[in-house]
Amino acid sequence: MRKSKKSRSFLFVTLILIFLVTSWYHNIFNTSFTNKNHDNSKVEIHMIDVGQSESILIIQGDKTMLIDTGIAASENKILDYLAKSGIKTIDYMVITHFHRDHAGSARYVVDSVNVKNIICMDPEYFTTWQERFWYTDLKISMLTNGIFKLRYPKILSPYDENGNLKSFYVGDAKYDILLQDNHTDNVNNKSIISKLSFKDFSILFMSDAEFEVEEELLDSDVDVSADVLKVGHHGSHTSSLYSFLKAVNPSYALISCGKNNKYGHPHSSVMNKLARQNIEVYRTDINGDVVVISDGKNIDIKTEK
Repeated sequence: MRKSKKSRSFLFVTLILIFLVTSWYHNIFNTSFTNKNHDNSKVEIHMIDVGQSESILIIQGDKTMLIDTGIAASENKILDYLAKSGIKTIDYMVITHFHRDHAGSARYVVDSVNVKNIICMDPEYFTTWQERFWYTDLKISMLTNGIFKLRYPKILSPYDENGNLKSFYVGDAKYDILLQDNHTDNVNNKSIISKLSFKDFSILFMSDAEFEVEEELLDSDVDVSADVLKVGHHGSHTSSLYSFLKAVNPSYALISCGKNNKYGHPHSSVMNKLARQNIEVYRTDINGDVVVISDGKNIDIKTEK
């Protein structure tokens, strides 16, 4: 009887050790994706059609970044898109701000994909229940994944210990955080504003930032010029000052919005401003998934529809 108990105990301990070693090996040695026609000499920006919300995938070399995760109802689209793209690991997941249309599916991504790092604002600056709710939702998922899957994403602040905004690398593409305002009660204006540069190519991500943030950027020494602009706040009339569009001076604009959405995004005034600047516009409500590919000089844009 004692021998049988010892045998069972030995078997149990052995299985636990095998599980731990296997999980450790998987988390340490896996690559970001199984190459599915990705050209390592180029950068890819995928604006995924997630309806009236936002999620953008960046691929360069064997590294990946996911900027926002759309609403909770869009998790299947995002996870299917990652799977079809061969994505197994997200090196950086950026939550620009904690509204449901940008952070709602974060826990599903963490549950399903090996997310290594999460970049988001510090919770000490939360001022609304939405921010606290979606952050808590994400933290619960991180906790359960740590317990059951031994995956421990790191939460990274947009700021370093000296209060300077950080930069990250996605392969050879540089991701600079240009602004993240902690001192406002407007959650949209707390958005992480960022710019991705790859050789001579650049794209500016405005998340849901409104006029006040655009004016702050214009008053600063930050270089906002870019070849491509991800338009702020789904094309709302609260964003895209004409002076700001002129400063960015993009050739192309991307807008993530839902078909026949109740907000009327993108607003006609914004579309008129973009037209006056001769900026070519791509919208998820019309074009579906939009993929921008650049070798650092030339730009190729592909659409689902």
